Amino acid sequence: MATPPAAESTSATDAEVNRLYTAGVEAAKEERWEDARSLFFQAWSIRKHYQIAANLGRAELMLKRHRDAAEHLTYFVNNAPRGLSKDDVKKARELAQEATAKVGEIRISVDVGGADILVNGKLVGRSPLAEPIFVDAGDVVFEAQHGSHSPARTTLAVAPGTSHNIELKLAREPRSSGKANGILITAGLLATGALVGVGTVTAIWAVDKKREAEEVPVRFNMDLTGCQYTPDCLIKYNEERNHYSRVASASVWSFVGAGAVGAGTAVLHFMGSSPVQTSGFLGPGGGMLMFTGKF
Repeated sequence: MATPPAAESTSATDAEVNRLYTAGVEAAKEERWEDARSLFFQAWSIRKHYQIAANLGRAELMLKRHRDAAEHLTYFVNNAPRGLSKDDVKKARELAQEATAKVGEIRISVDVGGADILVNGKLVGRSPLAEPIFVDAGDVVFEAQHGSHSPARTTLAVAPGTSHNIELKLAREPRSSGKANGILITAGLLATGALVGVGTVTAIWAVDKKREAEEVPVRFNMDLTGCQYTPDCLIKYNEERNHYSRVASASVWSFVGAGAVGAGTAVLHFMGSSPVQTSGFLGPGGGMLMFTGKF
């Protein structure tokens, strides 16, 4: 089939997608399925387009990558616009059915939004998942993770061609014990005090270094203007000013650090909660199904 998509723009991205897609079409015509899949997958990684999905899925089906083929052929079936050839759509549906008959179709729901959803340890998305996912047949581990909850995990034996609904319920993590909080608060207070002490000492030192810099021209029996034109005086003056700047900067950052640690300690004291958790996140013989065109 040959239904070229309308070119949306002539940007460099469009040109790259079109290059990869066209090369993939040629590889598929020559039945070089590994090359075709690689090229279509690169194009798909740049742009999610139903025509790319159809040809990528077909290449994956030829390589017996049934899970990936089911994903991409189903994407085509669900997203292909009206107006395509009925024969093309019929063929795509047949290929999608062939792929899904080899894998399991899973709908996953989690009772907490924004949770990471993992299948056999691999991140597949975040809740809520709008579409089902496909998994290879066999024992499959499903897991949901969220920073403020304990993980939820279940294992399911998935047979080819079956569909399942899975619910994962997350439990809130218990608050940290008062003893643990007490240790953290004490450590925070000690750290705050130490940083304030360092900041105070370096502030006094900075004042002294500034005075020494200002006295350099006097030691050379001239004012600051004259010092600017006397190499020995200027070098010494700049050394003292640089030393002053470093000490002053250390003083400022010590006070900043003290403020940050102090604020965190105060929050921990008044909220009584466990430490905040932080976290630092983008897949695939019958008759000839082939789209051509530019993107």
